[in-house]
Amino acid sequence: MKELRDHYESLIDQETHLLRQIETGEVCLFALLETMYRKDREIELETAREIVRRIHLYTDERRNELWQVRMDKTILAVRLKPESG
Repeated sequence: MKELRDHYESLIDQETHLLRQIETGEVCLFALLETMYRKDREIELETAREIVRRIHLYTDERRNELWQVRMDKTILAVRLKPESG
């Protein structure tokens, strides 16, 4: 049972880390978009588009990992739940 609780705690840590990664990716994405909007000089739009695409892909990959961690966490929580009445 302790092993299951330890694994559950590990999943909580993974979830927290993934949420921070997603948030950081979104902050970077919006910073880039804001910079593009306020630019003082011309930028190479295809390069900027590719950077935005890659940041978006990165955050999507973290979201997919997050859903897997949340699924595993839920399954484990059911196993840890005390038997009712």
